[in-house]
Amino acid sequence: MGWSTSSEKNSEFAGLARALRVVVDLADTHVLKVTVSNSEHRGKEIETLIDSMLNRNSFRKSEMESLKGRLVFAEGQLFGRTAQRSMRELSFALASGSGTINGELRKALQFLKQRVTSAPPRTIACGPRQVFHLYTDASHVTNFSGIGAECYDATGTELWHFGDSLDSNQIDRLNPDEKGTIISELEAVAVYAGVDRIASEHKHLDVICFIDNDSVLASMIKAGSPNDIMQNAASLVASLEVSHDIRLWFERVPSYSNPSDGPSRGSFFGFDRSNRVDVCSESMLCRLTSMGEDATMW
Repeated sequence: MGWSTSSEKNSEFAGLARALRVVVDLADTHVLKVTVSNSEHRGKEIETLIDSMLNRNSFRKSEMESLKGRLVFAEGQLFGRTAQRSMRELSFALASGSGTINGELRKALQFLKQRVTSAPPRTIACGPRQVFHLYTDASHVTNFSGIGAECYDATGTELWHFGDSLDSNQIDRLNPDEKGTIISELEAVAVYAGVDRIASEHKHLDVICFIDNDSVLASMIKAGSPNDIMQNAASLVASLEVSHDIRLWFERVPSYSNPSDGPSRGSFFGFDRSNRVDVCSESMLCRLTSMGEDATMW
């Protein structure tokens, strides 16, 4: 026709499409799966910006704003919610303006740098997956504190249930501030224990988790809380979500409709004993109370 065109127009069909430093992998569309990831250049760009701040041990408000914006966009191409805690640290830093990088902000930046370069990409799959329904609960009354959970498959068949009590020493570790009640902390432990139990046996599935405590429900949805125990529980659940490819949905259930209420109180009346499983509250507590020492758990 007499006009020239870009050499890109003459390229053959490829399984990868690139735009705005986002890579869309169409190679597995024949099995109804598309993968979306960040380009290597975007990862290197963010890594360089974070390294610059860490090496100086300081940040300017303008560069922190730029970093946060780039990370928010990059997160859209990554699977999971493990960055929520670290992103909040960036927001706290921005609120204070320019300044030095303290210990918490340093851990957050180190985690975000690692995540943007190595986290799994976001996958959109239309194929069938297993669906489990998980109910969790906790109790905290005079002379007894406990956690419980019950898991069903998509047909409503019970797969397992557990109930475990906590002694006074364990309760004290959950309550360093000596609050009047720690029912929310216990409910968060129950959620983590339930998801951890599922992850110990399964990968690549969907889980609907029913919770009857509003504050714990909110903390699990946003993967964060101002309460240290609830924050750690939410972070650990988010970590299992990524490592085991579990798509979690959190939903509220009224207390009177929660089947795990009995096990959380040490009552198993009407439950099939052959479906009872053990859970170690002590191991859960050890992980929940030691997270602050490990930046990779952010």
